[in-house]
Amino acid sequence: MKDFLVTFAGQTVLIRFESGRVGSFLALLFKDMQSFHPPRPPTSVLEFTDDAIGRLTLVENGEFCAAGTFGVSFAAVVFDRVMFHLLRDTGGGVALHAGAVAHEQRVLLIPGQSGAGKSTLTAWLTSRGFTYLTDELVFLSAAEPRRTDSFTRPLHIKPGARKAVKMMLAGGDIGDVLEDDHGMIVPHRAINPSFLPIESPPSVLLFPDYRPGASLVVERLSPARVGACLMACNVNGRNLADHGFGQLMAVARSAPAYRLVYGSFAGLEETIAALLPARPDQP
Repeated sequence: MKDFLVTFAGQTVLIRFESGRVGSFLALLFKDMQSFHPPRPPTSVLEFTDDAIGRLTLVENGEFCAAGTFGVSFAAVVFDRVMFHLLRDTGGGVALHAGAVAHEQRVLLIPGQSGAGKSTLTAWLTSRGFTYLTDELVFLSAAEPRRTDSFTRPLHIKPGARKAVKMMLAGGDIGDVLEDDHGMIVPHRAINPSFLPIESPPSVLLFPDYRPGASLVVERLSPARVGACLMACNVNGRNLADHGFGQLMAVARSAPAYRLVYGSFAGLEETIAALLPARPDQP
């Protein structure tokens, strides 16, 4: 068996596999999360096996978990199980369902539940020169409030957004993109080859609300409303004494936040540019 270690928010999951096909699949899913010197021993062990016809079996800590093929649906299962084990015992900070991109050291946090349009918006911002950080999960440490830890997986695009995202691919080259009837798994470098991880705290929060055909609307949100919205995106509150409420209210007060209703990308570039605060090195 070969080992593949995935680390996030100070936690590590060990994935064991045998075949080169599984190794390539894991590299596609977790290239930017792979660790060779984890901060602590793994909390869970996942094992992959595959057969001659490409059917995969996933075992968690010695018990059968799932079976499938090298496709988007099974990739989604793997994402979910790895994130579950990474967050299961995570304390000392809040994990949020959120996309995140960066521009000149300023992190734009895009919290939202499934279907809000955060992955598509994150992909579009990446195509416009922003640095991709994640389309799914961030961890905000209570001990290091100046740091944003991003789960930098490839973008997971639902079937309805495939056409729009395909138009964002750099040079039209699908490269390592995984696509089937369940959607697409898109390495962020296929959209923007430039990548430099940024760990700065959020400079602005943007809550997307995609509505086909809707006019562009930007609404400034109060800290109280932001705190409530962030609590709805909190995925490890059960591990925290106050469910993360105090820390999330501090985040809500630390950066401007907006609700963004949009039905297309028209006008978004200028609108979002106007929402970003000045660069840290500018007055």
